[in-house]
Amino acid sequence: MSFLPLAKTYALSSVLAFAAFSELRPEGWTRNRALLCGALLGLAVCARLPMAILLPVVLVHGLAASTAGRRTERGLALAAGFGLALVPALVTFALAPEAFWFGNVGYHALRSETGLVENLSQKLWVVRWLLGAPTFESVASNPRAFGSVAPQLSGLLWANLGYLALMARRRRSFPPALSFVLGLSFVSILPTPSYPQYFAILVPYLCLNAVALLVKITTMGTRGPALAGSLAAFACALTLVFGGLGAQRVVVRGWPLVGVAGPTDAPNRRVPHLREVAAAIDALVEPGEAVLAEWPGYLLESEGRSVPGFENHFAHIAARALPADERRRFHVLSKADLLSMVGERRVRVAVVGLWTPDVLGEALRPALLRAGYRLHRRIGATEVYLRHLR
Repeated sequence: MSFLPLAKTYALSSVLAFAAFSELRPEGWTRNRALLCGALLGLAVCARLPMAILLPVVLVHGLAASTAGRRTERGLALAAGFGLALVPALVTFALAPEAFWFGNVGYHALRSETGLVENLSQKLWVVRWLLGAPTFESVASNPRAFGSVAPQLSGLLWANLGYLALMARRRRSFPPALSFVLGLSFVSILPTPSYPQYFAILVPYLCLNAVALLVKITTMGTRGPALAGSLAAFACALTLVFGGLGAQRVVVRGWPLVGVAGPTDAPNRRVPHLREVAAAIDALVEPGEAVLAEWPGYLLESEGRSVPGFENHFAHIAARALPADERRRFHVLSKADLLSMVGERRVRVAVVGLWTPDVLGEALRPALLRAGYRLHRRIGATEVYLRHLR
């Protein structure tokens, strides 16, 4: 739950993009298929803006497979489907262009002190992680870390690099799946900070390219089929071993995982714990009542709602660079705004516990006590505070 998978858009945008990819047929588009492909891709962009990088990729591959006399018609059909799917986003932009830009681009630029697309050293760290360097380093320095690594993604990336080199050496045109990997890799490494989780959207295409590489290997002389079979067996064994270890790490141990401080912190991140916290909140608030929750995941199954302007626990980081009028306009609360809200006792219930950037909880706890809030209930490392009469 540390990355709120139920509330993030990776899965939805990936499914829509893959559905659009599935409409790229070797025999080319019909008009209806081009229209459907554009609509699916437009919906993927509505779900997650970086998916827009796939529009030229889809256009090039779709038109290349179509007959020369029908390419203009197919291109217009693709554009029509894409445009229709973007109507909700375009209406939102027309109603509030500054807020739309801030929510999709400006906010993310303010999360980092180095800007939206800078900090090369951090991006290089992500690349090293993806290619498996920290995996081997951690196991070499601590054999107990063997069960905490997941090299499947690294293996897929290396296979795709091999496939890319093979296609370039033979001067063949890139298949659509390889073009999707290149485009999505670019937009995944572009933001600052970049995180390995962004590259989850590549996995379907990485798998397809890995299979295509094995097929190519089978044609390389008399030993090709045996080599391809050996590699496929090794890949299956790797997936079973590390997939099982990964499942045990996520489902049973809950550590080590990104966002989990250690073994003692793991119970605080489990779904039953979050449901218990949500039930404790619901026992105190009316449906729709604003709750100051240090982490929005506490409210995912609660009747309460986030304090407006603090729906994201990175909000106070981005707000540091905004003047007061822009914070009000874009609904982003600074750390000072949150402490002022507590000091003025404008919310009845506050929840503190899980990690947030800038260690917000260390400032919230004493502020709550000074303002007359009392610790109502402690659930693991999570504390629910209730406003009391003075």
